[in-house]
Amino acid sequence: LHVRSRRQRQMCIRDSFQPVVSSTDASVLGVEVLVRWHTARAGVLSPDQFIPAAEREGMIVPLTHHLMEKTGGMLVANIDRVPRGMQVAFNVCAEHFSLESLLQDCQRFLDRTSARGLQLMLELTERQPIAEDEQTDRILKRLREMGVKLAIDDFGTCLLYTSPSPRDATL
Repeated sequence: LHVRSRRQRQMCIRDSFQPVVSSTDASVLGVEVLVRWHTARAGVLSPDQFIPAAEREGMIVPLTHHLMEKTGGMLVANIDRVPRGMQVAFNVCAEHFSLESLLQDCQRFLDRTSARGLQLMLELTERQPIAEDEQTDRILKRLREMGVKLAIDDFGTCLLYTSPSPRDATL
């Protein structure tokens, strides 16, 4: 994905896959889809550098959409080699949970990968609090109905929500 900043400098966004490994037997349970931002001048920027810039430029939601589409396509193209039930996690910001497009992106991903029964997980980034309104509650409820797992991305440890309510206490 190539994007233009306000200064019209071209930057290249690349996806990266980090394995999710079982703490008991070191087996690979799935992957977390991450973004790496490459620039001609500075090389690879760390997430703490490019995430705020992407937020300022309004690129976080389109970037997540792109990653879900690209990853879904790659998994479908290699479906015979994808382990059944594998977990695929994407980081999402609080803003996503108020947008209908998140439901559409998740449903498309699940529809495309249903042959292998993949488990979609959304990891809420810690940068902003999630809105407390009816729209967000409705989207969270619908995600649960779709079977999407929710976690808090705390840079290495996923805290899965297990509460039956659409809004978990820590959100």
